[in-house]
Amino acid sequence: MMPYRISVAVAALAMLGPAGAGETAGESTLVLITTQARVEVNAEGKVTAVQPDAKLTPAVAQAIQATVGAWRFVPPVHDGQSVGGVTYVQIGACAVDVDGGLRMAFDYQGNGPRRQGPPTPRPPSSMRQIRPGETARMKLTYRVGADGVGEVESVDRISGKADISKAFGSSLRDWIGASTFEPELVAGKPVATRMSLPFEFTVLKLDRARARMGPKAVEQALAAERPTCQTALGNAGKQDRAVALDSPFTLLPSG
Repeated sequence: MMPYRISVAVAALAMLGPAGAGETAGESTLVLITTQARVEVNAEGKVTAVQPDAKLTPAVAQAIQATVGAWRFVPPVHDGQSVGGVTYVQIGACAVDVDGGLRMAFDYQGNGPRRQGPPTPRPPSSMRQIRPGETARMKLTYRVGADGVGEVESVDRISGKADISKAFGSSLRDWIGASTFEPELVAGKPVATRMSLPFEFTVLKLDRARARMGPKAVEQALAAERPTCQTALGNAGKQDRAVALDSPFTLLPSG
């Protein structure tokens, strides 16, 4: 199968650990993590509890609790009054192995209902018909009802050929169909949320240097291009992020 990459755009938010100088992907081992955390917010918008994924190592889980615990949200409103509730925060992380220790960067990728299922959409069955270097940028809009059922509202082509976008659009619909959801809570009751998520699908065209690399070396080179790892490596990186179109929880810019 041709090398293939799916990018869900995110924005750099925080970095833990000492900053280093002169490090590159070739000098450090990069580890990418994408995870969700259950976050309880009170009527003042303060985070009162953070529950990371139980599969994370204690060090990563504690770092997520410390980082997310310092955030502030616009509190949800119910019957004209500010109330507490529960949302699920999507977090991207990149750990860089430096001198026997780890330096981590965290990205806020958005918040909304919890999604469980395939981590990314599967490549379309017609991948062999797509030439290396082809890219399709898409926007997926879907709704998660108060009953936890996810339904695709639209898959819009932003750029890329129509036939390629159609193939990737089918992958996005299948991805939502294979996912299960846990809705957000406001005042203890589940609520419906609409989500808008940008995707970029790229069939990679490897240059001669990368073509001579082994699979692990190519994986590391691609990881180094991710905004999270750019932050962890001490470089700037910023892109768009997932958007909850009507979530009752909004992260304050100072969070």
